[in-house]
Amino acid sequence: MTFGDVLIVVAGILATAATLWAAIVVFSLIFTAKAQAAAERLERRPGATLGVGASIFVFIGLLVAVLANSPGKALAWLPSILLLALAVLGSSGIAVLVSQRIRRADERLSAFASVGRAAALMVAAGMMPVIGWFAILPVALLYSLGAGWHALVVRPAPVPASHAPEPISAEGT
Repeated sequence: MTFGDVLIVVAGILATAATLWAAIVVFSLIFTAKAQAAAERLERRPGATLGVGASIFVFIGLLVAVLANSPGKALAWLPSILLLALAVLGSSGIAVLVSQRIRRADERLSAFASVGRAAALMVAAGMMPVIGWFAILPVALLYSLGAGWHALVVRPAPVPASHAPEPISAEGT
């Protein structure tokens, strides 16, 4: 193994971490309502969220294994990509939850800064040798899958007509 090989591996790890951080931040800013729904689910029902995430991981993992051993091996990428997108959506919910707690500690931070810091903390915790790789990362992945599934599947409760905002009219302008 040469120095160049080591450099390639380190650069790959750093590029993956930077990409994951950016994806979490972007998902939490673009899909704000879904990220908030995932954060609320994590806060209210953490055990159920972990169970749903584990079930999804096992189901999709088996599906990927079957597709990878079939003649159409390229089809295995589709559920893998969907699983990763679901995990990033759930991770954005975790980032929203952590960012709310960061903002309580330092009220001067903007929402963007606190979400960026929360995502960085999550990625750094998963990269920590041994504990991060084998304890934090797998549990965070299962929570992310469960929260992401909840955010996608569960519809928010309708707002009663008495609490709905009044429509904007063109009159008076």
